[in-house]
Amino acid sequence: MSADAKQALASDPAPEDRSFRRGIELPSEMPSVDWLAAFLPVQVRELLLSSNRRPPPIHGLLAADTETTPHLDAEFSALNEIRPVSAVFARVRGLNCSDALALSQHQTLCVLLQEVTRARGGPPGDLFYDDKGLVFSTAFGARGSFHRDDPRRAVDAAYAIDQAVDRLGLSSSIGVATGDALFGFLGSVRRLQLMAHGAPINRAARLMMATDRGVLCDAPTERASRSAFTFEPQGTLQRGG
Repeated sequence: MSADAKQALASDPAPEDRSFRRGIELPSEMPSVDWLAAFLPVQVRELLLSSNRRPPPIHGLLAADTETTPHLDAEFSALNEIRPVSAVFARVRGLNCSDALALSQHQTLCVLLQEVTRARGGPPGDLFYDDKGLVFSTAFGARGSFHRDDPRRAVDAAYAIDQAVDRLGLSSSIGVATGDALFGFLGSVRRLQLMAHGAPINRAARLMMATDRGVLCDAPTERASRSAFTFEPQGTLQRGG
């Protein structure tokens, strides 16, 4: 190798370093704790940002060192609670996951549906794939989003979701159910997920699967919001399990 070639290699960064930085723009400084905490459920945010707790040290871009201790487990267990909710489950069909633009299409759909629920005072909700397909779910009445007319808000959100999905050229089937649900944390202190369990969650999911298009509500939801909406009887649904 000539002297000029050796000098050029010595002054030029490694090829793998160039490709990494070309694809990922590293932030000049770490995001603030308040910004990161905004993505957490209200219960966890209040606990981690309390005045007597110091945020755990952060190492690298995505890793946080957190020791699992019985003390922290007990604190998170104490946040479990039973609340009256109106659950909304929406199955969306028509998106092709093999499409080159699938990721951006899913992102657009998720942002649109979360804007619908937020505009009606509900939590943003989650968009995910399971054995039922592509599903969006949320629960009006979770901590930080409780209102006395949550059933009406949930029905209004369900119809708005149906219309928004239709405008995208997709189809949806939606179930809405009202009742008491248990909010609890699954996982460890290092990786927690807040989930709602109970009869209204199961009913909303089954109502979603009981129709091909449109919105189905259970009797408690209909009784609580009949002054704002007109409902049509759709028969009796036999629940399994």
